[in-house]
Amino acid sequence: MSNTQRIKRYCHTHSDKDQETLLKLITDFKPKHLMWCGTDLMYVNERETGRSFMTVIETNSCASGQKSNPLYDENVEDGGYGTLLRHCFIPELHRRSGLGLLPEGNLGVIYDKNLMEASGYAAALADALDEEVHLIPVWNEDVFGPHVTKWENNVLYFLREGTAPIPIRAVFRYVTQKPWQRLPVDLPSDSLSTFVCNPVIACLAGGRNKMVAAKAYDNFNIELSITQLPVIRTPTTIRDVKFEDVRKWIKRLGGFGCIKVPYSNAGQGVYTVTNERELCEFEESEKNNMYSLYIIQSLIANSQWSSKGHAAGALDKSVTLYHNGTIPNKKGNIFVADLRLQVCANPVKGGFMPVAMYARRAHKPLANELDENSDTWAQLGTNLSVVQGEGLFSTEAGRLLLMDRKDFDTLGLGIDSLIDAYVQACLCHIAIDRMAEWLNEGEKFNEMFFRSVCNDDKLLEEIAEGNRRNSKTSD
Repeated sequence: MSNTQRIKRYCHTHSDKDQETLLKLITDFKPKHLMWCGTDLMYVNERETGRSFMTVIETNSCASGQKSNPLYDENVEDGGYGTLLRHCFIPELHRRSGLGLLPEGNLGVIYDKNLMEASGYAAALADALDEEVHLIPVWNEDVFGPHVTKWENNVLYFLREGTAPIPIRAVFRYVTQKPWQRLPVDLPSDSLSTFVCNPVIACLAGGRNKMVAAKAYDNFNIELSITQLPVIRTPTTIRDVKFEDVRKWIKRLGGFGCIKVPYSNAGQGVYTVTNERELCEFEESEKNNMYSLYIIQSLIANSQWSSKGHAAGALDKSVTLYHNGTIPNKKGNIFVADLRLQVCANPVKGGFMPVAMYARRAHKPLANELDENSDTWAQLGTNLSVVQGEGLFSTEAGRLLLMDRKDFDTLGLGIDSLIDAYVQACLCHIAIDRMAEWLNEGEKFNEMFFRSVCNDDKLLEEIAEGNRRNSKTSD
């Protein structure tokens, strides 16, 4: 489907929305920082009205998806890897090259996990541009040894053994763990520097920071809600919560909630709470956490044990969201599942397009009732990543639901739900890119403004340390 078809269908099923304005937003948007992303959504029901819709869980500035997405055309072997690169990375690469903003050097893909996904981008980029592309690890040096990269005068160098440092003019980034410690935040786009897609500022603006993402969504929703455009739908989110205040907020949500460390990913730092035992487990696990702030969201679970929150864009409207879940299997079990939708936007011509999609289900079926020993994370957590050690992850692929398999049909998602997910993903993308623009005022990280939306001293220390390490100038 084209964007015109998608938006026409969306506005046909959402007749109160302005088709012309929404289509223009989706087809004309030109990102300045966040070129591509993956949004995680869940298909939920609103108990008070019976409406079913997609709601946003988070948006990821460095999301997996390509290796799990079927080929649209069997004759185009690079699949979604090539689609994404040709739609957002390569146009911006050519634009900056034409303006003389790129240093002399090679191309690279930098990564810290998911070698299969990272190498896929490297191979597709090499084929698309017919030149060598370096696959460059950016590890935690305390665990894996000395860095194989260095930054000098805003230019990245690959320190490959047996050769002189190799200058890199542009990189596709697949660095997921605390990228602000591995890469400089201040990388000017209007002067000579290595082009990074996506830059770290996109992570701090919401792509790797759930705290700021929530505020980016709220800011954009204010604008959307006074027009005939859809708003970004999320669970009720309480931001800037101190450790000692978590209990009172969980109580206000009826004893049910989801607590998140804002800067974690891969399913880490997320706690589902439905009783005193799980709340104590959170407190024990996080009592020595170096960060000072959390976010708490209303718990989306079974209709009998979900939090009561408010509708997106309507703070005075109380609602309870619960999972529609998968179609019951032969044993009558329903599983929680989420949908990962990758989108990218063309920074030169403008316009979004979807590039990959898959789904994941929870470990255990969703129970109608809970007891004090129930493992709610096993029923509600869908992330596939498993920590194997410091900086090492494996994947539980058995819970992956691929679009070209019959299991995908068990999600109960029709074309209208997928279009709804696409619109939500595009709106999230715009919101985070706008926040990144505010944070990068004057081509420099605006620490004062960032502190106003994320006043976490430890995170700010990490950002400053990463900038010092990676922003060296030559003598």
